[in-house]
Amino acid sequence: MEKCLYVSDLDGTLLRSDETISEYTCDVINRLTQQGVLFSYATARSYVTAKKVTKGLDAKIPLIVYNGAFVIDNLSEEILISNFFQEDIKEVLDDLLSNKIYPIVYSYIDTVEYFSFLPDKCNKGTRDFLNTRKGDRRWCGEMVRSNE
Repeated sequence: MEKCLYVSDLDGTLLRSDETISEYTCDVINRLTQQGVLFSYATARSYVTAKKVTKGLDAKIPLIVYNGAFVIDNLSEEILISNFFQEDIKEVLDDLLSNKIYPIVYSYIDTVEYFSFLPDKCNKGTRDFLNTRKGDRRWCGEMVRSNE
């Protein structure tokens, strides 16, 4: 018996503009997985935010998150494949910092996911993004004000 694997992007594909999956879409995907179709998604999102917006989907096989940096077992939440920065990333970071671009950095420390940033270097866009993450369990740092 042949198996069918379907992998979808989330933002701009599976998700609606309000970052939700329609009940119809969720029902169709779940019905297909019950019939043997393998369903997963690949996204730039973190595992935490991807799980939040795909609640109700019956995706039992590994998920691709952080643009492929991690492949995570959706049932056990175990990281199956990880692609971390190597030493050569220092040049990229130096270039970003010298151009006054201060990234939000996601990390795994002792199997716990965190994100960190330089609060005093955040621009309005970064502050606005961070303010959508209030109460996020991965928060590593102080809350920043949204006004510039």
